[in-house]
Amino acid sequence: MEPTETVAQFVNRLTVLTNQMKSCGEAITDSMKVEKVIMGLTPKFDNIVAAIEQSKNLDTLKLEQLIGSLEAHELKLKNRDGVKKDEKESEKALFTQSQKKGSGGNESWKKKGKGKWKSNKNGGGNSKQESQKKRGETDGKGKKKSKEHIQCYNCKKWGHFVDECVNPKVPRKRNEEA
Repeated sequence: MEPTETVAQFVNRLTVLTNQMKSCGEAITDSMKVEKVIMGLTPKFDNIVAAIEQSKNLDTLKLEQLIGSLEAHELKLKNRDGVKKDEKESEKALFTQSQKKGSGGNESWKKKGKGKWKSNKNGGGNSKQESQKKRGETDGKGKKKSKEHIQCYNCKKWGHFVDECVNPKVPRKRNEEA
């Protein structure tokens, strides 16, 4: 059997050859045809061949029964491959669409964005500059602002945040008010 050949095509080719052999005087039985079909299949049919050999008596198995089982298996493989192919094509299409939307630098939604929804190249609002802006460290133009009005939750001193605190962390009770 050729890799691109279907079960039906393979069996038809085998039938033509056996008919030619019969016309030359050779005695061909159904069990010989079944054996030739099983021996000539490609490796993608190994699972179904093993199942057939285990469950059925090959001496009494009719060629039509074997062909039916093999064609059903072939159809399952074909459908599975078709579904995978469709999924891959749809994934490619979605990937292409997402690249088109994200690749251009002129989208109006980037220019109009304000606050936390404003898009940037560093991952959508998690950049150091934006976190500094939120905490009051910069004025948005890179200039430092004073932290005099900020009080540390840990040591209660003014001028720094908890993550900048040099004092050891003081454990707080949940219901304790500052």
